[in-house]
Amino acid sequence: MRGDELSLIIGHDEGKGKAGAVLESHRLYIDVQMVLSGTDLIGWRPAAECRTLIRPYDAATDIALYGDAPATWCAVAGDLIAVFFPEDAHAPLGGSGRLHKAVMKIRV
Repeated sequence: MRGDELSLIIGHDEGKGKAGAVLESHRLYIDVQMVLSGTDLIGWRPAAECRTLIRPYDAATDIALYGDAPATWCAVAGDLIAVFFPEDAHAPLGGSGRLHKAVMKIRV
């Protein structure tokens, strides 16, 4: 489901490990990430503290990518959700194994 105000992305992905997970940030949407099966390890760092730009912000895709290391990691599974606002850089898929996730994007 995609819309201007709300979209839902269902993913079946392999974890990339901490070394393979890349910090990203968005300006237009809040990310609400829910893991339906498996455990996602998601890195976090304030976007304002990210200094190493891999890909500058692209308004068409609402994403910027960073080469900085996350300041912290959070395991998300079961009945937990992770919510990331535009000021939060986050690195999903930091764990290992197969994940089934739902990511809801809510326009700010």
